[in-house]
Amino acid sequence: MVLAATWSAGVVAGEGDLLTLTATAGYSYDSNVFRIGSDRKPTGQDHRDDSICSAAVGLDLNKVIGRQRFYGNGSVTQSQYQDFDFLNNTGYQGTLGYRLGFGSDSEAGVYYSRSNLLNNYADLTGYYNRNMLSSERYGGDILLRIAG
Repeated sequence: MVLAATWSAGVVAGEGDLLTLTATAGYSYDSNVFRIGSDRKPTGQDHRDDSICSAAVGLDLNKVIGRQRFYGNGSVTQSQYQDFDFLNNTGYQGTLGYRLGFGSDSEAGVYYSRSNLLNNYADLTGYYNRNMLSSERYGGDILLRIAG
């Protein structure tokens, strides 16, 4: 009981704070999964089309403390192909960042972003390979207001 009271007492939401949880499910049909000519079919297959079911969960958060802001978001998506099951994949993406206001109307920020997602099939090297693209980015900026 004490632990629950301590936890609930420590959670405070201020103006501008945000915590959002999302969940989605989807169905799509692709008439030409590999983007190949109409006279061709994938090796070992008699068709180029497939149905894809996907499910995703995401989290978005924003915490404001004075003129500082901490933020982050992330999602995980599972995609299941009906026939081309070798393309089934789990992709993710996420960002963490920090912004600081200073002076009368200036601010600076830094962020980190990482993702692993199924890429376009245009440069697929083989029909039985998933073309997953991983990326990682770091960045920052300074916005200065110069009164004049």
